[in-house]
Amino acid sequence: MREIQLVIEGPGATVAAEELATQAAFDLTLQPTTDDATKSLEALYITAAIVGITAGAIQSADILYNWWQKWAAAQPATRLDKVIVITPNNRRLLLHNMTKAEIAAVIDDYCK
Repeated sequence: MREIQLVIEGPGATVAAEELATQAAFDLTLQPTTDDATKSLEALYITAAIVGITAGAIQSADILYNWWQKWAAAQPATRLDKVIVITPNNRRLLLHNMTKAEIAAVIDDYCK
């Protein structure tokens, strides 16, 4: 199945991923961390798979970009350190280096 994966890292990874899952633009599945190092702590990373886009590429890119900006600027206890975008053709991109136009291009390519 074609999907865009997001590897969400940082103390706020779980809460931020759950918030993103509530956005109407995405059909998102969350794959929580299961390694022993994080079982007793809040997950420091979580993988989310965008398996469906229910809005246009530009609107979806805007939502994803603004979500990143909010969580990257959060207080240290809940912020995100980085989000790695893994495209359907396995390109790995850092979300903080991407513009809205670049995010929209990845989403548009996914929707083709």
